[in-house]
Formats: sequence, C-alpha cells, structure tokens
Amino acid sequence: MPPTCSNVRTIGAGGILAHSASEGVATYLLTATRGEMGWPGSDETHPGTHGLARIREAELRAAAQVLGVHEVEILDYVDGHLNQAPSAEVIAPTAGPPPYAVYAVTPTVAFGFGTDKTFSPTRWRFA
Repeated sequence: MPPTCSNVRTIGAGGILAHSASEGVATYLLTATRGEMGWPGSDETHPGTHGLARIREAELRAAAQVLGVHEVEILDYVDGHLNQAPSAEVIAPTAGPPPYAVYAVTPTVAFGFGTDKTFSPTRWRFA
C-alpha cells in the first residue's frame, strides 16, 4: 500500500525531529489540526469526529514522545478545512502572544509544509 500524504509528512518530519533530538536539540511541534477527518476504516467502526480527534491526538503525542519532541502544541483547526481559514488567522498564532508554545522559544531552524501540495519540507534558518 503506498503511503498517504500524511504518512509522507510524518516520515519526513519524524526523521528530522528524531535526528535533531538525538543531537541534543530541543525540538517543538506545532500542528494546526488533530487529523480527525482521516478515518481509513468503515463507517460502522468510525469512532465519531470527536472520538477520532482524541485518538489522533494521542497518537501524535505518543509519536512525539518516541521522537524526543520537547513539547507539542495543537491549534484548534478542523482537519480538512484548514484551507478555508483566512491565512492571517492561521499565521497569527505563530506571530502573536501566548498561550501557544511557539512563543516560548526562539527557533534557530524551523520547517513546515507549503501550499504547493508536494509535501516537501520547507526549511527556514533564523540563526
């Protein structure tokens, strides 16, 4: 079975996070959604949107722990609908005041995924 776009993003990001953590770098993860729309099973076994959000968040936090991520912050956007949110609104949590964890750190390097749908990491160096 070929990997889904989520698997490709996870594998790429996971490798970067694990390597960085193994080198002693404090790593932080900021994600916009909980992935609550990604159910591969049948309708009969679907745990419901809120149930799946809890499952996906638990999976994310467990994976982050294994990868050595120092802290995970999840914004409260609905999976599959982020593209409908105003860009300024989505970007604002990374540029404004707390409560988001991203304000507590000054990154030297950050990476994310752009809007080109290639799922290739984009890297920004700050130092």
